Amino acid sequence: MDEITKVIAQINDELEKGNDGEVRRLISDLKNEDIAEIVNGIDPKNKHLLLKLLNIDDAAEVLSEVDETSEQAILENVDKFLLSDIIEAMEQDDAADLIQSMDEDEAAKIFNYIDSGASEKIKELLNYPEESAGGIMNTDFISLNRDMTVDEAISLFRSESGKTKIFHAYVVDKLKRLIGIVSLRKLVSSPGNSKIKDIMYTDIIKVKTTDDQENVARVVSKYNLLAVPVVDAFNRLVGIVTVDDVIDVINAEATEDIYKMAGTNYEELEHRSIFSIARFRIPWLAVSFVGEMISGIVLRSYNATLSQVIILASFIPVIMAMGGNVGTQSATIVVRSIATGRFAHSKVLNFILREIGIGAIIGLISGLLVGIVSQFWDLNVYLGVIIGVSMFLAMTMAATVGAVLPLIFDNLNVDPAVATGPFVTTFNDITGLFIYLTAATLLLKYLV
Repeated sequence: MDEITKVIAQINDELEKGNDGEVRRLISDLKNEDIAEIVNGIDPKNKHLLLKLLNIDDAAEVLSEVDETSEQAILENVDKFLLSDIIEAMEQDDAADLIQSMDEDEAAKIFNYIDSGASEKIKELLNYPEESAGGIMNTDFISLNRDMTVDEAISLFRSESGKTKIFHAYVVDKLKRLIGIVSLRKLVSSPGNSKIKDIMYTDIIKVKTTDDQENVARVVSKYNLLAVPVVDAFNRLVGIVTVDDVIDVINAEATEDIYKMAGTNYEELEHRSIFSIARFRIPWLAVSFVGEMISGIVLRSYNATLSQVIILASFIPVIMAMGGNVGTQSATIVVRSIATGRFAHSKVLNFILREIGIGAIIGLISGLLVGIVSQFWDLNVYLGVIIGVSMFLAMTMAATVGAVLPLIFDNLNVDPAVATGPFVTTFNDITGLFIYLTAATLLLKYLV
């Protein structure tokens, strides 16, 4: 990492001076992924200059690896003829993603420069939703006829190996419908005169073009695949999704969920303007603001109780904080289980009861501890009972809310990740305060 940082500074300086030869020397032994990292780190006006020093194939791979900020800086400055050559060399799904990030006029101009065959493939991918299997698949694949011999199949692979990634041999019928798969190991270990239909297996793991990319990632992860075939509504093989794309999906989805849990938006990474970033954060913070104002109303409603027993105010922060923490833990577990497909809706009641039980156990332990601590502050056993019971009830309620709220969001087709941010925390603050101060009011005569 330190080496890359040093190289970034050197390359930025050499590009400013126009020393292309020295820049080529500095990057000559670097992998394209490292070069992409350098592109991300150098000055925006120099990003396209570094890309121009690469051969077309390397430039295509680097451009597919850079972040969105670098991508936009390159698109604004790079020559359109060079860009069209780079796009033609890119994998079809990466090319489609790149063109999708352009405005319509720029995309139309680029299509005029791109080879018609590549252009049609990219346009076909653009017809699918961005986060679907069709949107992330690669249309460059090799398919075999069931009546081919092994020797013929291997010969085909050799002739096409430079054009696409090869993971499996996909077997299709005359209508291009997927009917079988042959592993490369099986292919190379079988006699050359064997028929493909005799060595293929028909128990096929596949996804549909309309499947969400998260479902595709779960399939690849579950079955430990290097690639999964994508079929249309008629079972015709139209593409493959490779493991490198799945890793990108997993990273993107996890990052998106984390940002939503914090009540903000992944897009703020791509905005330099503090006003744009503030715009992303304000809506969710507004939820917290409204919730905490309600908490203030609850506090005001119990002014008489607090004014008579001032020490009650000392324990408000710990009850609110512990309830919020337990609720967030439960909500995070539920959200992640839903996102990874590990949540079984048939066992939803058992799951909720489990979280309530966990919250109750933690609440009981915390309630006992804080009740004992309160005795050192004020020698009133009723104060300890009120605080301990309130802690127990608040944390049990928080675990319940944390488990149930994401499920409600999921059933309403709203991303449940949003439930782990301001909603859970704010709701638990209000209920924790209400439980605590109501209990104190009911037993006020024992405290004064």
